[in-house]
Amino acid sequence: MYSEVNRWGEVAKIRAAMKNLGVEKKCPGSSWIEMEMKIHQFVASNKSHPASNEIYLMLAELDGKLKLAGYVPELIWGDLG
Repeated sequence: MYSEVNRWGEVAKIRAAMKNLGVEKKCPGSSWIEMEMKIHQFVASNKSHPASNEIYLMLAELDGKLKLAGYVPELIWGDLG
C-alpha cells in the first residue's frame, strides 16, 4: 500500500522489519491475506483466486475504515521528466 502512494521510506521500514523477523516473501509482487485462519496469496488485480470476491470486499471494507478514521494517503508526485 505504501508503494502505491510513493511512501518509499515507509516501504523500507516495513521491509527491514520483515527481514529482522525472518519474514520472507516467496513471490515478490504478491500480497497475503488471512481469512478463516488460512493464509491466501494473490497478485494485484488477479481475480483467479477462488475467494477473490471476498478478498476484494474485505479490502474495500478496510479502505473504508481507514477513510472513516481520517487516514489520508500522502501523495507525492516526483518529476517524471
